[in-house]
Amino acid sequence: MPWLRAGTVNVSNSSPAVSGVNVDFVTNVRVGDAFVGPDGRQYEVTNIASPDMLSITPTYQGATANDAAYSIMPVQGYPKALADAFNNLNVQYGSKLAALGPTGNFDVLPMSRGGTGSTDAASARLALGLGAVATDALVPVARGGTGGTTPATARSGLGLGSAAIAAVVGTVSQDKGIPTGAVIERGANANGEYVKFADGTLICTLYGRGGIAFNNPSNMGFNWTYPIPFVAPGFVIGNLVGVLGVARQVTSVGAYSRGLGFASICAFSLGQFVQGDEQMVSFDCFAIGRWF
Repeated sequence: MPWLRAGTVNVSNSSPAVSGVNVDFVTNVRVGDAFVGPDGRQYEVTNIASPDMLSITPTYQGATANDAAYSIMPVQGYPKALADAFNNLNVQYGSKLAALGPTGNFDVLPMSRGGTGSTDAASARLALGLGAVATDALVPVARGGTGGTTPATARSGLGLGSAAIAAVVGTVSQDKGIPTGAVIERGANANGEYVKFADGTLICTLYGRGGIAFNNPSNMGFNWTYPIPFVAPGFVIGNLVGVLGVARQVTSVGAYSRGLGFASICAFSLGQFVQGDEQMVSFDCFAIGRWF
């Protein structure tokens, strides 16, 4: 085993202290090694205080010297290489091995110690209660998954359809008969209120419509322009609001004609209407059909 001669040392007569320059005593010297001083004598190393400081016995016998040559002689038969290797291992892993504590006594680490209690993947999953689903690349609905790897396929697997991502209330729209917007749209303008549904249903209403026309003793009414036009109106009705229904022998109230954009709403009498009656009544109207 080679002797250590790197760097220089400072020694003082009758002192056990040896200080080094450009040395590493901690790595290269062990207690019990021989320190061969500048005086040529051999001393026993008794302590290594730091990389550049060690102690010897007996105290240094030669003359005080600075930046002097020296050498460290490994003791014959001393397993220095093995000791160095173990020291490095202890420095790197000693605290980690100590942290294992009693768990280091198990060939198979149980769950109570943070392990799986098993030596293979299948029994480990079983011990942890994971079941077969833990190995499924794609968890099907039958195993509590969605059966899809994208939002669209997951919704399809769960049977949610496109309505699952549509806003409940908003702007209703469609593309070639397929709803693409919200589920319900509600709005109003000067011609009344409307509600559009994603399935194509359209409902238009008008409340308290006054200012109607006196057409003749048998007929008075107005033309109602829908707030939203229909593509196919299905049903239109009007209701006369006021106290003239019996007094003027009103026979019916309704739409005697209708189109996609308007309906003629009238109240009919057995010739009993008189000029001025139109100022005493109003109409509530309702129409339902389709917007696509």
